[in-house]
Amino acid sequence: MTDILCIQHLSVSLGHTRILRDVSFDVPQGSITGIVGGSGSGKTTIGLAILGLLPDVMERTDGRIVFDGQDITDHSGQQMRALRGAGVSMAFQEPMSAFNPVMTIGAQIGETVLAHENVSGTIVRERTLAALRSAGINDAQRVAAAYPFELSGGLRQRAMIAQAIVCRPKLLIADEPTSSLDVNTQDKILDLFKELRRSLGLAIVLVTHDLGVVRRVADEVVVLCKGEVAEQGKAEAVLSSPRCGYTRTLLEAEGL
Repeated sequence: MTDILCIQHLSVSLGHTRILRDVSFDVPQGSITGIVGGSGSGKTTIGLAILGLLPDVMERTDGRIVFDGQDITDHSGQQMRALRGAGVSMAFQEPMSAFNPVMTIGAQIGETVLAHENVSGTIVRERTLAALRSAGINDAQRVAAAYPFELSGGLRQRAMIAQAIVCRPKLLIADEPTSSLDVNTQDKILDLFKELRRSLGLAIVLVTHDLGVVRRVADEVVVLCKGEVAEQGKAEAVLSSPRCGYTRTLLEAEGL
């Protein structure tokens, strides 16, 4: 299977502190890859590095990022803006913070379309509603007309995913997408990821602290410990027979 993303020896520093150290892994096309680890392990930093969104206080000190066969490591800001949303998208951990509170959901999803394509307002509306429906929202028109605070946590998360997929990217990075949701809503979001992988051929990088989530949906898993890869491989193999003591500790802590 072709790899849609290759991370090669990625290192990121915050001053004299190494946030990521020599991180390497591949994401096969159309797969779900879980990146798991405790708080401060560097999980979210990987996603930000891929998108060229590292904070100014952080610096990539080594490594390459290859997306869809193209080295994007040293892309300019303009090149990364063209790539974000159209090639690689990210669904952030807390949609309430990521969405603009004074704009409707539909307007914000529409902005994503217009950032990449010169199309009419009618097409923008059609694409917005189609993305909301693809994200499992049946009453797409009502949600498009709503403001973020008018929606439940589950609907906001689905709307965030709709915004991330509206331009049909090849890779979606989902940062702790279920951490603030109840168990039933969490299950529905995980089912949605599997359906998006099937229907859109979407590769998904699932950033999470929850090994139970990884066990349920991931094909591959990368276990991070203090910014380094502790273990990686097929999710079923790693979670059933972990070779690393840190992975075993995470499994025991979750009762798995």
